[in-house]
Amino acid sequence: MKRIIAIILSLLIFFSSILVNVIVKDVCSVAKEQMNVVDVQMDGHGSAALLSNGELYFWGEYYTDEGYEDNRYFPEKIMADVRTFAFKESVCAVIKNNGDLYTWGETYFNILGHETHGIDYCTPKKILENIVDVKIIGLDTCIALSENGEVYTWGDGKYGSLGNGTTETCMLPQKIMDGVKSIEVDGFTVTALKDDDSLYAWGSGNLGLKKDENMNTLSPVYIMDGIKKAKVSKNNGWAISVSGSLYVWGKEVKNMSWTELSSAGFINLDSEKMYSPQKFKDNVIDAELFSGNDHFYMVQCDDGKLYIGGWWRNKSYYGAPHLLKEDVKSFKITNGGSALSVITQDNKLFLLGYYPEVDLDMDIEGVEFINDVSAYIRDPFVSAVIKTNGDLYMWGDNYYGQCGTNICSGENPDLNGNTWITEPIKLDFAGTGNSSAEPDKDLSNYTEAKTVGTVGELYQKESEA
Repeated sequence: MKRIIAIILSLLIFFSSILVNVIVKDVCSVAKEQMNVVDVQMDGHGSAALLSNGELYFWGEYYTDEGYEDNRYFPEKIMADVRTFAFKESVCAVIKNNGDLYTWGETYFNILGHETHGIDYCTPKKILENIVDVKIIGLDTCIALSENGEVYTWGDGKYGSLGNGTTETCMLPQKIMDGVKSIEVDGFTVTALKDDDSLYAWGSGNLGLKKDENMNTLSPVYIMDGIKKAKVSKNNGWAISVSGSLYVWGKEVKNMSWTELSSAGFINLDSEKMYSPQKFKDNVIDAELFSGNDHFYMVQCDDGKLYIGGWWRNKSYYGAPHLLKEDVKSFKITNGGSALSVITQDNKLFLLGYYPEVDLDMDIEGVEFINDVSAYIRDPFVSAVIKTNGDLYMWGDNYYGQCGTNICSGENPDLNGNTWITEPIKLDFAGTGNSSAEPDKDLSNYTEAKTVGTVGELYQKESEA
């Protein structure tokens, strides 16, 4: 009898240990999922990240309830229960999960939407309710979209970015549109897509709709119907219809109509009609027009093919589209047009162009940089990658702690006085204060190697050495 009881007790202990291990693993898994990064924004000397559990973290230079702080080298929790946010230099706007909108920071040009002019707020202050999206226009203007489709703007009115018909400063949020389902911002220009799929825009420049390039558009202007995605800038615009057709207009059209385009399914454009939308390509899911030192366009099709045409980094394609890459999930233009990034369907990140933070200068061929990438975000000299598992890696200029680590910072430069992180560093949001996966790694050995392999391969090569 005693032997039977002993066997039963042993079995109970065995299965209990299994149950405890399962529970611990589940708890750890849930905890890890709650720490997943879903959004990252960088601007100037600071960085910010939103986690899947609604926690908002800042590091570098930013405003806190203690005043203006700098050189915060590790992520610091600022607020909880956050749905989304907008961050630019010394201003932050946050939407809580209940739709309340809070702002804080410098109140230059009344960008905070508070009643008092000239007083900086280091503590978040509620200014609107039932908000689903917020963006910062330029440096000193805000725009917000409510749950019922109302658009509000406030702050500096220069270039007509408020959309209220004037260039005067507006201290408090004012409603300028109804029935809007999405808003986008490019510099000082705003694009609004209404519930009926009609497209409107306003702000800096002529929106590519008129010959006079020195004028600004002070109120929302109707452009076309039947649109599901669009982006309007100072002198150009593009829109994708609900059926997937890409329309383009504006100054850049003259650089897109130099030669025959029909060989890749593109439609020849009439430069005489450049100020009206013209169909350019069918079966499109994303696009970009860029005007600056370079003049080029990029078109992503629903078959995963990504095309580039025009003039990019002294590589002239004379308007004819060049197949850049296949099996593309997303792409971006950064650093004033001198850098391109592509994420493929198998979650690999490819970099093309000029990336001084990793001593990379590649032309149209590009280089595979890192795997398992969900999103890539870049400020002029700081890069961030959100991995498919929700981890965040950063690298680049870290003088103020923008990369979330004290390695090679302004306070702790390397032996050569550098403050640049040249290898992706994994950030920690668990409160340990350690934002480096391997803080004692000699980063200087990886600058040249990065042009021939992925980060994962580099780690493996070092471990085998």
